[in-house]
Amino acid sequence: DPLPPTNVYAEVWDEEVSLYWTDPEVTELGIPYFEGFEEGGLLDLWLVDGGDNWVYNDFAGNPTPCMQFNWSPSVQDYDQSLYAPTIPIGELTDVTVGFDFEFDNWTTSGAEFLSIEYKTGTNSTWNVIELFENSGEDFDFANFSYDVTGLTDNIQVRFHCYGATTFDINYYRIDNFSVTSDGRTSRNEYDFLGYNVYVDDVMDNEDIFDTTGYTFYGLDNEVSYTLGVTAVYEGAAGEDNYQSEMITVDVNPVYVFGDVVGTITDPNGATIDSVIVSSGGESDTTGTDGTFTLWNLDVGTNSVTARRSGFYTSNEDVEVLAQADPTVQDFVLSPDMPIPVGLEATPLDGQVYLSWRTPGNGEELTLQYDDGVLGNAFYFNDTYEDGYAHGIRFDVGGGFDVIAASIKVLSEDDEFWPWPNNTHGPVRILIFDNNNGFPGNLLHDEEAVAENGWATVYPDLTGLDGSVYIIASHASNWTDPEGYGIDGGVDYPDNMVTLLYGEWAFGDVLGYGGDYMMAVQVLSFGGSRTLSSSGNDAPDIDYNSIEINPSLIASTSDLAPIHFSSEPTHPVFNTPINILLNRDNLIEYLIYEVDLEGNETYVVSTTDTFATVTASPNYLEYCYNISAYWATDNYGDLESRHSNVACTVPYTLGDSDFDSDVTINDVLEVVDFILEEDVPTEDQFRNCDVNSDQEINIADVVMMVDILFGGTGRIVGFDAGEIAYIDLKTDFK
Repeated sequence: DPLPPTNVYAEVWDEEVSLYWTDPEVTELGIPYFEGFEEGGLLDLWLVDGGDNWVYNDFAGNPTPCMQFNWSPSVQDYDQSLYAPTIPIGELTDVTVGFDFEFDNWTTSGAEFLSIEYKTGTNSTWNVIELFENSGEDFDFANFSYDVTGLTDNIQVRFHCYGATTFDINYYRIDNFSVTSDGRTSRNEYDFLGYNVYVDDVMDNEDIFDTTGYTFYGLDNEVSYTLGVTAVYEGAAGEDNYQSEMITVDVNPVYVFGDVVGTITDPNGATIDSVIVSSGGESDTTGTDGTFTLWNLDVGTNSVTARRSGFYTSNEDVEVLAQADPTVQDFVLSPDMPIPVGLEATPLDGQVYLSWRTPGNGEELTLQYDDGVLGNAFYFNDTYEDGYAHGIRFDVGGGFDVIAASIKVLSEDDEFWPWPNNTHGPVRILIFDNNNGFPGNLLHDEEAVAENGWATVYPDLTGLDGSVYIIASHASNWTDPEGYGIDGGVDYPDNMVTLLYGEWAFGDVLGYGGDYMMAVQVLSFGGSRTLSSSGNDAPDIDYNSIEINPSLIASTSDLAPIHFSSEPTHPVFNTPINILLNRDNLIEYLIYEVDLEGNETYVVSTTDTFATVTASPNYLEYCYNISAYWATDNYGDLESRHSNVACTVPYTLGDSDFDSDVTINDVLEVVDFILEEDVPTEDQFRNCDVNSDQEINIADVVMMVDILFGGTGRIVGFDAGEIAYIDLKTDFK
C-alpha cells in the first residue's frame, strides 16, 4: 500500500482551520528521534511562541542549519520558547536527550537564562533539565547529553529563554537535537507527486501540491468537520495516479476574534462620511452611509476611536465578544466648535477672578530649536514598534493647535549627500501629546517625502495644551533608509527625546553632539512661550552613559563631508491661516469648577471674557475651566470642548495668620517682619505685601491700618496719651 502522510494535526482558528503533516518518507515520531534542522523531515513540527527572537538560521550550525535565539529585536522582560514535537515513547520510561549548543554573550549580567525543560504524559508541568545563564564565558558548539527517567507515554522538550533584556546576549544556537533509547526506524520510497486535501470527503484543492500544510477557509464556526489529507503517487504508464489512505482529523472552528460595526451620525442624525474609525491596528473609513466595520478584534475591552476633521474625536471602550454577531457601537460626532483659550485664574479674598481669550483668536508660531545648520545625520535600523525612534518635545505653553510638523532629511547640497542611498523618503512622522513629561497618546502617524530637505505633514490637530512631541521613524516594512539631520551643538538637551530599547530617554544619549533638526507650526491661544538657547545653563548630563550596540544605528560620523555649507535651513510651511468666526453666533461662556478627580460642576455663565466667582473658604486650591456655547444654523445650540484648567488659592490681603481677617495681631506680626524679629513664609509674604511691590515695609502697615478702620485709619480721632512710638526699618525684603 502507498504510504500516507504522517503526523497529521490541525490548528483551529476563526472560520478557518490549518492542517499540517509530514511527508510519507519521514519516519513517524518515535524513538530514536534526530533533528538536524535540514529542510523536510519533522522540522515543521517544531514551534516557537512568545515573540520573534527564535529564528531558523541556515548560515550557521554544526553543520548548517540550526535554530537560533537572537538578541534582535531587543525585548525587555521576555519569555520565549522553542518546542520540539511531542515524541511517543511507547513502553519506554527512560531516554537520553542530546543537542549541540553554542553561546555568544554581550554582557555578563547574569539576568538572561536558557532553561532546558521537558514534560511527559498528560502532566502539563515543565521540569528543568539544566539552566544556563549569561554570567560565564562564550563557547562554540559543544554537545550536551542528559538521561531523563520516569517518563510515561511521551516526552516533549523545550528550550525556554527568558530574562531582563535580549540586548545583553548575542545569541544561543541549538543543533543536532536527539532523543534516543532502543532504536527502531523505517523508511519507504515511492513515486511521490504531492497531496490532496478534503473537507467531509470533498476535495478542497484544485491541483496537487507538495507543501506539508494547508488552510481551509470559509468554514462555519461551531460546526464539526472531518478534514483529510492523502498522498498522491504517479501511476504506471497509461494508468491513473493513485492515492494513499486518507488520514483524517475532526475539527470544530471556533470564534477566536470579534467584530465591531456601527454607524456615524451628526447631532441631526445624518450620516457622516470620511470618518476614520480605528482600534489597535484595525481601521475603516466610512462612506456616504456612515457605516464602518472593524474585523477580527481581540476579545475583551477594545478602545475604539472615531475621528474626522471638523468634528470632535470620540472614544469608546467596547466589549468585544467571540461570537458570530458583531458588537454594535454607533457614534454621534458633534462639530468641533472653537473653544475659549488662555484661561487664567487670579486669587482674591474669598473669590477668584477668571479671564480668557475669545475662541479662535490665536497666534501662528513656528518653533525650531536647532540652529538650522547640519552637522551630522543618522538613522536607526529598527522602527518605533521595535523600540527605536527620536524626536523633540516642543514646549508651546497654553492651548494650541498643531498645523504642521517637519523633520530634516539629508538631501541635495547637504553635507554627506547622497548618503545613505540617494533618496528623499518616505519617512514617518509621529505626533504625541504630553503625559507627565513623556510622549503620551499617539495623535498622528503619517509618511512624507522630503522636499527641499524637509519632510512635512499637516495633521490638523486641535485642542492641545502645554507641549507636543514630534517623533521620527520609518514604516514597519521600510527598506529605504533616510538620514535624519542633527545640528552642530546641543542647546536643548531637555527637549531631545530618544526611544532606545523601548524606553524614552532625554538628552544627547546617542552622543552625536547636536540637537535633532525638527520644527513645528502651531496656532497658539495664549500662554505661549518660545525657548531661547540654553547655552551654558544646560543640565549636566552624562550623554555616554548608555551603551549602544553599533549594529542598531548608522550615521555619517566617520564620513568625509562632500558639500560644505554653513547656511541654515528651515522648513517652508504652506498653511495660510484663515479663521472666520461669526461672533454673533457665540451665545455665552459656561464656567465649571473642577475637583481633584476631574469632575466638573457648573458655576455660572457670562457673555464677557472675564468673571469673578465665589471661592470660599480661603486658603484652599480652586480649579476651573470654561466652554463656549454656540448657536449654529444646522445643529442648534452646541457647547464647545472645555478650555485648559486654571487653579489658584484665594487669600486675604494683610492676613498674616491665615484666619481670613485682618486684625491688630496681623499688624504686629508685620512689624516683626519689618524689624526682622521673624521671617515670613512665602504665603505670609504674599498676604502681607499689601501694595504688591515685592517688599514688606511701612507702606504695607499703613494700608493694613486702612483695612482695619475701613479706609479711615489716618483721620480717626486719638488720645495723645496712648501713642506708642516704634522705630521701624525702612523695608523688609
